[in-house]
Amino acid sequence: MCLSKPSEFRRALARNHLTPYIGEPQDIANVVAFLASDDSRFVTGHLFSVDGGLSAHQGMYAGLVGDAD
Repeated sequence: MCLSKPSEFRRALARNHLTPYIGEPQDIANVVAFLASDDSRFVTGHLFSVDGGLSAHQGMYAGLVGDAD
């Protein structure tokens, strides 16, 4: 399967997310706002993955690429 259209890519991406939706820019902004706030004052040396669980999902490439036609 070749994903030549953005809508096909988004559907394949959504199938492999651990959350029920694909993230929006506001999702990233919320993490940035938290890190810039006093609420994060005790957070040190941590990597935040704001990707809806995509990087934790082993099948993340399933359906994204296929045989070259």
